[in-house]
Amino acid sequence: MEARNGRSKTYFVLYAGFFASLFVALAGQVAWLQTVDGAFLKRRQRSSRTRDNIITSKRGTIYDRNNKELAVSASVEMVTVSPNEIKSRRQRAGGEKTRRNFVAEL
Repeated sequence: MEARNGRSKTYFVLYAGFFASLFVALAGQVAWLQTVDGAFLKRRQRSSRTRDNIITSKRGTIYDRNNKELAVSASVEMVTVSPNEIKSRRQRAGGEKTRRNFVAEL
């Protein structure tokens, strides 16, 4: 019975050592990524989240039944959306708006 008890202690020590070495390796990798590669990874992340898309399609003009222009194609330099501005408009208006009312404001 004592030989079996000694064997289970040996297995426990082996497993504990294995998992401890895995933990040390992972902690070392995280430390390396944050300290040595941190600036490179930050630049890479920023470049992957923002990009420029050139859209060169002319849509044409949309007329109503009285031949009045409803929508006209126009070229613009930049289109942006600011979540803070949307929130502030909602707060000034006194609450949530429907999608139709919000688009009508734009």
